[in-house]
Amino acid sequence: MKATNNPHYLSSQRARQAVRVGGVRFLAWAFNSPKPAWAYVALGAAALFFTRMTMNGWASDAGQTVYDDATLLKAMEGDPLLGSRIPKIATAPGSTFVVVTSKCGCNEHTLAPLSDALPPNFRLVAILQADDSELESLRSTLPNMTLIPDVNGEISSELNAAFLPRTYLLDRLGRVEWIQKNYRQSLVEALNECLARRQTQGGTP
Repeated sequence: MKATNNPHYLSSQRARQAVRVGGVRFLAWAFNSPKPAWAYVALGAAALFFTRMTMNGWASDAGQTVYDDATLLKAMEGDPLLGSRIPKIATAPGSTFVVVTSKCGCNEHTLAPLSDALPPNFRLVAILQADDSELESLRSTLPNMTLIPDVNGEISSELNAAFLPRTYLLDRLGRVEWIQKNYRQSLVEALNECLARRQTQGGTP
């Protein structure tokens, strides 16, 4: 998962960066002069914390974003209400499964399994934080998917994409029917949950 324009995510990234910088300065000070025994215990604890934060940063840079659950729960309070319309996404005869994701060279491999798993009566739409010219190569490799550029994050904000990628289900009138809540799911896992929930509510899978 890549970074999003969501302010909760960006503030956590800035905080993590500040911790890394502070950690480097602290370690440099600690190892440059002798200290009493208790100081080395504190140093070990600080080093462990700093290592964890750094590993989280590496995971984020590798596309495996580490989110804070409490922050996400707060951010998801801004989710659109079920039944509300998303006018920037055109309606279709059937249901529309929407994926909001960032600009990433991995999107072809990330989105392809989802395209293969989608039921035939569903339309697949990907909202990408990229301009239209950057989507040309994806359009040729994912011909069964509608790609919509969202450079300024307007659609992402309307859908409240608190984490990326995040998925939604719209009905044939463009109304929100389901929203992904678990950021740990793969796209296919999110689709399967969506279909199972829809089936239990009497909808067509």
